[in-house]
Amino acid sequence: AIAHPHQRHRLPAAAAARTRVVGDPTLDRLLASRGRREAYRDRWDTGGRRLLAVTSTWGRESLLARRPHIVERLLAELPCDEWQLALIAHPNWYADLGRLGMTRQLLAEPLRAGLLLPDPYEEWGAALVAADAVVTDHGSTALYAAALERPVLGAYDGGGELAPDSPMAALLTAVSRLAEAEGYERQLAAAVAGGRNAESDRGPASAAAQAAEGAFAARGRALELLREWLYELLDLRPPGGAPRPALLPLPRAEVAQVGAFRVVTAVSGDTVSLTRTPDQVSAHDGVPAPLPRTTPGPDAVPGAHLAADADAAAPGEVESAGLLFRRGHAAAPQRPGPRTVWQAGAWCAHALAAHPGQRAAAVVLDRARAVLRHSAGPALEIRIGPDAPHPAAPVHWPDPTAALSAVHAWLAVAQGTRRFPVTLRVELGDAAVRVRVTEAGETALAEEI
Repeated sequence: AIAHPHQRHRLPAAAAARTRVVGDPTLDRLLASRGRREAYRDRWDTGGRRLLAVTSTWGRESLLARRPHIVERLLAELPCDEWQLALIAHPNWYADLGRLGMTRQLLAEPLRAGLLLPDPYEEWGAALVAADAVVTDHGSTALYAAALERPVLGAYDGGGELAPDSPMAALLTAVSRLAEAEGYERQLAAAVAGGRNAESDRGPASAAAQAAEGAFAARGRALELLREWLYELLDLRPPGGAPRPALLPLPRAEVAQVGAFRVVTAVSGDTVSLTRTPDQVSAHDGVPAPLPRTTPGPDAVPGAHLAADADAAAPGEVESAGLLFRRGHAAAPQRPGPRTVWQAGAWCAHALAAHPGQRAAAVVLDRARAVLRHSAGPALEIRIGPDAPHPAAPVHWPDPTAALSAVHAWLAVAQGTRRFPVTLRVELGDAAVRVRVTEAGETALAEEI
């Protein structure tokens, strides 16, 4: 059973005469699961970010073997409020290292920095459906991404494993290459902008999709053709009704909270531009630190600080943070059983007293509200809302801790001219949110976390 007629020429003549083209059941599952794209992204907390899937095959010429620090570099260069990263690794990586070896040894730091590691059985397919772009070596997983019309960038550094006349070779020839010497974000943003909309089924086939056509025939009919042939070999009549591909299940909701962010800001009046990357990889040897994304205007004041999660950051990050925050029970996973309860205002005061070097402490109450106390000033209530959402598009809520960093940066610049209430415009790449800052009332300060 073969997926495309072109595969016959790879077989000896006697074997080629005994083939039947049935298509690819795995591709049909992926195509049938496209309607669950939003559900997969919700399970991984992707929101309005662009999801980049990095695929690595197995062996000495694989992406993880040739570029072992590519995941760390991507996490360091791609702002985490605009991009999310998933690694699709060949099952042999798990067979060799074991899942604990993958998560505790090879990928421990990237996972703490927010990397998604889909299971190699079915979740990898959900990641491709959910993805906005794919980076690949010469492994054939990328052919499925191309068939799904996802923008693909090649990162294969050559060798003897790739058959020159294969669909995968045609794909790598057709797509742009992820250059090591250039910034990754610019290359990826250009690929996403030039590729077909991942949520649309309209538009001309891309060069990558055309290459995938050489690997997959009879799309949508694989189960039907395979069953028909098997019953023919058994000399039996197939049962009635057309078989349907099983939809890919929802992935396990395993998204690690980033412990600390390196934040680069530019404040101009009541507008704050913000770029955040995980401190776990930003501080790694050989990994570049974040840079401002836009050129600030002449009146803008640039700045940087470390924002740390009191419940997830390392001790050194907590002590070095300019902003220490905590997620309340409404903004964090529910924990059963007895627990310590703080009031929001009291915890902020406690955090500042316990860490005198910090300038601000804050509590996220829910996705739209937070309380922040600065070392020199009143306690503030912060309300977050999308900036003029389109009536025909979904509303994407940002991570509230990004708004906390924006207010923290604005307070540092507006020291002698602070006025409340004030509405800030917080820019996260191409997206923007409105942040309303007022002096906190007793109700907000007394809210339990």
